[in-house]
Amino acid sequence: MDEKKTIKVSLGTTICIIIIILLVIALGGMYYYYNSNSKNTDSVNQSAIEKEENKIDKEVTDIKANKISKLDESKDLVYSSFSKYSSQYSYSIPYINIDSADVKKINNEIESYYKPLVAGEIANEAKGLSVIMDNVKYTSYVNDNTLSLVVSHEYPNDCIGYKVYNIDIYKGTIITNDNILSMKKINESEYLDILKDSYKQEFINTYGTQEKYINSINGLQNGSYNLTESELQKEKNNYNTLLNKTIASDNYSTQTPMFLNEKGKICVIGKIYSLVGAESYDHIINTNI
Repeated sequence: MDEKKTIKVSLGTTICIIIIILLVIALGGMYYYYNSNSKNTDSVNQSAIEKEENKIDKEVTDIKANKISKLDESKDLVYSSFSKYSSQYSYSIPYINIDSADVKKINNEIESYYKPLVAGEIANEAKGLSVIMDNVKYTSYVNDNTLSLVVSHEYPNDCIGYKVYNIDIYKGTIITNDNILSMKKINESEYLDILKDSYKQEFINTYGTQEKYINSINGLQNGSYNLTESELQKEKNNYNTLLNKTIASDNYSTQTPMFLNEKGKICVIGKIYSLVGAESYDHIINTNI
């Protein structure tokens, strides 16, 4: 019988074979790790690139959305469409430089209201008659997207009329009182309470407290004459009556003309009942809202 041949492998050879196998496994693992990590890195980089591109796209969109469409790029957002001055008067009629249907209506309204008033006074001046209306002027404020325009015309003895307009400068649309209150995140009840306090404070700012007012008119008497008790009581009652009419709920509402001033605070054109002169006068009242 033939003898079976056996292959003897030395211990050193066995160890070398095991080391080679381990190296092959390690190299395979390293290749998989780095290849996988590279794919993840590429994925992360691609995601970052996409985010940056989306950010740029949004910025471009925002810039386009927040671009004011002017009728005349060479002029300010609000400028004087007509002005005339003399020693007797100062007239300046505003024009809103935004290309939109709403603004066109506002500009037409301003022109149709103030141009005849001004023309009448200028015609009287040419005839040698007295000019009654002292001035027509305007002030504008921009807060974020809101343009507020306040136009006034003034007669002697602090008799002033006002018109106010609020416009979204990017959309060219009218901003309503309700829009402004919504932006301020205040409800109707809270707003009216603040408005009542603001009207009361404006009345006191104008005429003083009841005590100061009574002392002032009592001191206006000639010689040693002072108001009698009944006269004093009558004046006190009159003060209280007009103050109560000023702060009465039917004297203001959420639709009372409002605008945002240079600090972005709500101001209203409010009617303050008068202790002297006319029955009442329009005032600009700051609510600090």
